[in-house]
Amino acid sequence: MSKYVTLVRLSAQGMVSMGDPKKAYDEMVEASTRMGIKVIGGYAMLGPYDLMVLYDAPSETAAAGMAMTLCARMNGQAETWTLIAAEDFGKLAVKK
Repeated sequence: MSKYVTLVRLSAQGMVSMGDPKKAYDEMVEASTRMGIKVIGGYAMLGPYDLMVLYDAPSETAAAGMAMTLCARMNGQAETWTLIAAEDFGKLAVKK
């Protein structure tokens, strides 16, 4: 599985429609499990993004499903990045 991070910007309506943040997070974890995704952690953020979810997904398609689920549930905009572990990234370096 590959690691992904999805960053979410909530709309004003999303802040209201989210309701109880703990319940919303638990529902997101449950929905992601049904997509074959393992959530590593979820975080509220200060800055241009409001939420971040770090997870393992079996495919890019599953990661896209996670972003769509978050946008629908949180009424926001999502941006998803693929993560490469530092030890794997180091192996990609061109040797001179």
